[in-house]
Amino acid sequence: AIPATAIPIGFAALAAYAFAFIEFRGRDWLFIGTVSLMAVPIQLALIPLLTTWVNGAHLTIPFTEKTLTIFPDLNVNMHGATAAWLTQTGVTIPFAVFLLHNAFAALPRELLESARLDGADHMTTFRRVVVPLTAPAFMALAILQFLFAWNEYLIPSVMLSGSDPIHLPSAVRLANIVGEISSAGPGAAAATFVQIAVPLLVFFVLQRHIVRGLLTGSVNG
Repeated sequence: AIPATAIPIGFAALAAYAFAFIEFRGRDWLFIGTVSLMAVPIQLALIPLLTTWVNGAHLTIPFTEKTLTIFPDLNVNMHGATAAWLTQTGVTIPFAVFLLHNAFAALPRELLESARLDGADHMTTFRRVVVPLTAPAFMALAILQFLFAWNEYLIPSVMLSGSDPIHLPSAVRLANIVGEISSAGPGAAAATFVQIAVPLLVFFVLQRHIVRGLLTGSVNG
């Protein structure tokens, strides 16, 4: 769950900064298109994604025998975890970009202009100004993404179907245990307790950070 949390937050933070503070042609349309992907159900895109991971994405140039490899094929049996992380990243990025963009856009423009007058480039401004001031939004996003990755069943069960059972996430292993033993068995009860204990602990300990982070950028002035 940790790689599935860190990877999308890193990509989404850079994309949200670009949408909020960097002027380029088609920025608004690209942002709308990115956020609109939240309406696409994962069930609709899962099989095409799995086909891409297995067979790769190749483009044959017309009237020639040349083929360009857009994305290499992955051995899902060996790199299923990578495929699962990339899929969860794609699912999470639209919401993460939306949340972080709202937090970034609420920052006073004077702070960024002062940093630029001091000679700071975009990466320095991002690391030393934007990230510290929007830490609650990052914390809330990290908590929500961790809970999503911890409880996710569909993506790992498809991407890791041929992997060693010891490498399967807890949600998939719990489903396998319940399918093998009766629901009254002690193994199923113990696995269920472990599965629900972690998200409950994370939520009750860090719930105030979730509220603060989701409210970041919602009120200006």
